[in-house]
Amino acid sequence: MRFVLKKCHLFSTFRSRFLLAFSSAVFLLSSCAAAQESNEFNQEEIAFYQQNGIQPFVADEQDGDYPAGTYLVLHDLTIAKGRIMTLYPGTKILFVKDTRLIVNGLLICQGKIGDQVVFDKLDNRKYFHSVDTALDTWWEGIYISDSATVEMKHTSIRNSKNGITAKNLAASVSLDTVRFVNSKYISVRFGNDMPNISNNRPFNLMWSGLDGKKAEIIYTDTVKKIISDFAVRADGSTVQIMPQQPAERKKMSKTGKLWLTGILAVAGIGAGGYGLYYGTKYNDKYNLSQNRNPATADPTHVESQRIRGNTFFGTAVGGAALFVVGATGFILTLTY
Repeated sequence: MRFVLKKCHLFSTFRSRFLLAFSSAVFLLSSCAAAQESNEFNQEEIAFYQQNGIQPFVADEQDGDYPAGTYLVLHDLTIAKGRIMTLYPGTKILFVKDTRLIVNGLLICQGKIGDQVVFDKLDNRKYFHSVDTALDTWWEGIYISDSATVEMKHTSIRNSKNGITAKNLAASVSLDTVRFVNSKYISVRFGNDMPNISNNRPFNLMWSGLDGKKAEIIYTDTVKKIISDFAVRADGSTVQIMPQQPAERKKMSKTGKLWLTGILAVAGIGAGGYGLYYGTKYNDKYNLSQNRNPATADPTHVESQRIRGNTFFGTAVGGAALFVVGATGFILTLTY
């Protein structure tokens, strides 16, 4: 009885091992076939994008230098710890729906004026598989891990859900003339701090999780013109470019106006008095010459005296007008 049980047990064990090995072999072959089919599909998709001037990232991890061109993120892309990814002017990184860039190392974006580095979603009409143009295809954003660093200059981040997100640890971020355009939820998040950043407005920002300070947003809109001690930006807002305090600036401005209008009034008095005096003097000479005997009067002399008298009277009238303007300005400035 014991011998029979042992034999059955051995047979059962052998059969189980055989079935297990057979099942594993079938699964392995199926997986290889599926992987081969998937690889062939990916190659076809990659060729499609390349024909349209877009270079897809194939590997999950990337680093190195990327010159001007258009690149595509088909799956979450990671910059490994200790690795550096540098994007040069004119580089555009596109993302398919719900993908993100994870920075564990160092990301450097070296855009320049008129030739930015751009992060954006892939247009629905450019997908390998047709996508409804009304479908939401936002990409996730840029995620910065602990001890990672992001340095951006003249960079535009468009149509993302969360823009840039960093843990409030040892990560650091330096943004110089960066724009966020159409962020779905937030543009920037550092730990629990979510600064409110205006849409499509260039700004500077420096943040490190080590110092525990909140990020300060400094907008860098292009200056269009300068009025007094203020610069007028492209959006119509102004920024003070002089170091004076408002009270000092107002006081200096009023003092300058008082001096200017006072000088005009005094100059008007002087010009008016000068013109009136000499105009009267030469007019008197002209009138006396009219009383003279025409036979003895010198017509040339009389005419020249008349012209000079009229000139001085014109000076008197101009001086009076200048005085009125100066005095009025002085009074108004002193009053207000």
